[in-house]
Amino acid sequence: MKKLLLLSAILTSSCLAGNIGEFHTTVGYMPDDTRTYGSLAFNGIFASTPVANHKVGLEFIYFEREIDDFFNVDLESPILAINYEAEFKTNSNVDFYLGGGVGVQFHRLSSNRGNLSDDEAAFAQLKAGIRFRLSEHSSINLGVRRLFFEEFSLLEVPNLDPDHQWGFETGFSFRF
Repeated sequence: MKKLLLLSAILTSSCLAGNIGEFHTTVGYMPDDTRTYGSLAFNGIFASTPVANHKVGLEFIYFEREIDDFFNVDLESPILAINYEAEFKTNSNVDFYLGGGVGVQFHRLSSNRGNLSDDEAAFAQLKAGIRFRLSEHSSINLGVRRLFFEEFSLLEVPNLDPDHQWGFETGFSFRF
């Protein structure tokens, strides 16, 4: 975990040397699991060509699932990921993006009595979408991502195997 945070700090600070960065906020839905998720991302643009911007950044994704309503048991699953993204420029106010990332997913089983169990697992994702530029500094985004989850253990039950999920999302970006 410490290595992941150190690497993300180095990558992000190197991208910001040119004072070019962006902030994304997203709300998404995973239809196979009927769950919503939210994410916050910060990207630095490390290379820009006439065709594309190349970005690297740090993203925080959060979702939870209610396991038992009577005992008020929830499974929280925050994710911290390092991402790469290529944003393809067009001559209009529409840009396309492709990207992917790797990180760590933290699983926490909790109730109104406190933390019951927790574990960490690897995480990966691929994503693509379209950005509608509202101005030079802002855009509205529509995207899809494929989320890949590793097995984890809770309450000494090994090999809990979450299904890989499709996520459909909308969001807002601010570039500075």
